[in-house]
Amino acid sequence: MSIKSNKDLIKRDLAKVLSDLLQKNCYSVQSDQFFDYLIEFYDLEIPKTDSVIQENIMWQVGKFIKELTRAEASSDLFDRLYDIISDVELPKGSSLFTFITSSVMESKDLNDSILIFY
Repeated sequence: MSIKSNKDLIKRDLAKVLSDLLQKNCYSVQSDQFFDYLIEFYDLEIPKTDSVIQENIMWQVGKFIKELTRAEASSDLFDRLYDIISDVELPKGSSLFTFITSSVMESKDLNDSILIFY
């Protein structure tokens, strides 16, 4: 097995661990940890072709948005999150796209950055 293949496998395994950590930390009181894990995931530069991993991460982001909305979190948290995910492309018409879009729309009264997101 080549060194590049080993690195790719390690990165994918770490991405899966980070997905689990995001799932366990998607509460507003743990927002700093959530952001740290999310940034760490994007720093791995997982190829968009690994759509399962990318989609798992975005499902956690959607849950986090819903949690922030439920907790009536400050606009700063939404701004920070939307800044991190602003370059993410979601498959239009997918259930993930619908989930993220509805999560963002539910938060519109709590944040100032919703127009920037779209």
